[in-house]
Amino acid sequence: RAQHQYRKIAEYYFDETVGNFSMTRMEVSVLSDDTLQGLGIQKFPHIQVYKDGKCAASFSIPQSFVFSKIVHNSLCSIQDRTVSQWQDFWALHKKDVATIGEFLDDIRQRTKYHPSSMEMSA
Repeated sequence: RAQHQYRKIAEYYFDETVGNFSMTRMEVSVLSDDTLQGLGIQKFPHIQVYKDGKCAASFSIPQSFVFSKIVHNSLCSIQDRTVSQWQDFWALHKKDVATIGEFLDDIRQRTKYHPSSMEMSA
């Protein structure tokens, strides 16, 4: 159910007039529990949003019927942040963002992950 909603959101945000986002699905069943924990993933479905290569949002969706609303609100919030708000965000979440980045780099190295090959488009 969440996959269908995810695809609809990806198609909507793929339109550059709406937002300039790339969305990627990752198969987490091949990741260790330590890697999932390092990425901050505790429940599914889980969404992480990246801006300039850094994690800008990371959250689990409590019920699938609110999936679209939560993801849409998060993407709008990210899109609307000012430079000053981004600086405050990065300062506040520096440690968590760095940890997630390290685990993501490890995944990229182990799997030869290339973001452009996994981008979801409409």
